[in-house]
Amino acid sequence: MNTVEHKIALITAPKSKTGRRVVELLQRSEYLVRIASRSTRIKFDWEDENTWQQAITGVDSAYIIIPPNLALSNMSAKLSRFIELCEKNSMRRIVLLTGRGEAESRKCETVVLKSDIPATIVRTSWFSQNFSEGVFLDSILNGEIVVPVNGVKEPFIDASDIAEVVYHSLLDESPDNHIYEITGPELLSFKKIAEIFSNNLKVDVTATHIPLDTYLSELAKFGIAEEEIKLTRYLFEELLDGRNEYLTSDLERVLGREPTSFQQYIESTRRSGAWELLSIEETNNGY
Repeated sequence: MNTVEHKIALITAPKSKTGRRVVELLQRSEYLVRIASRSTRIKFDWEDENTWQQAITGVDSAYIIIPPNLALSNMSAKLSRFIELCEKNSMRRIVLLTGRGEAESRKCETVVLKSDIPATIVRTSWFSQNFSEGVFLDSILNGEIVVPVNGVKEPFIDASDIAEVVYHSLLDESPDNHIYEITGPELLSFKKIAEIFSNNLKVDVTATHIPLDTYLSELAKFGIAEEEIKLTRYLFEELLDGRNEYLTSDLERVLGREPTSFQQYIESTRRSGAWELLSIEETNNGY
């Protein structure tokens, strides 16, 4: 591989679960990192095309994270205009994070793969970190995972694994396009995940299934915005229907190792103190 000295990688959504991990990996390399979002010094906003040029000027490669509400917007059209700008700026490689089984994601992938810039597509689904950094953290702390699905299994993926694949893809000097579909090493239902948490944290964690409409009504009662509720309906109704109930070997092909298991994720995350309230409760219950 050629030297990457003085080359700059643009990271959009640098505070996201994978974005910040990719930044950390790049900072340990010879790559220079440019973070750009609505809240950074160099701005990048999908809704404001005037921010795009400054974000990509002088950039060698880019990690693009599609906003989670892409299913509710014409994201592929925006991405097409952005990629055209990247082509004019002679960018070397694009790495695009997309969702497994998402129709709008496929449109975005097509935009990138048809461009003149070599591209890597990294397809993922539900992150393990949703239980420590995301939507299900409160559920674990409260001892009950309430979901509008029953029995569907997912190959939950460690966000650090995804970040490693992205990192290697950004450094890829080949002129070829690649599509990697990244999964964890096992298919897990929410009931099984509750059992794993119960066994490891020594507290009772249960999984409760309720109808989707009831689930969304409860979100509305808690003041969740209508757009967020629409997105939640899409995620559970369209994506957690069994379409992603299969495993791939793409991560092993890229990294030369097996994916991080959910058990390994829990062990490493517990050491970091993510579920500290549970640890305190467990200690107090011991007296």
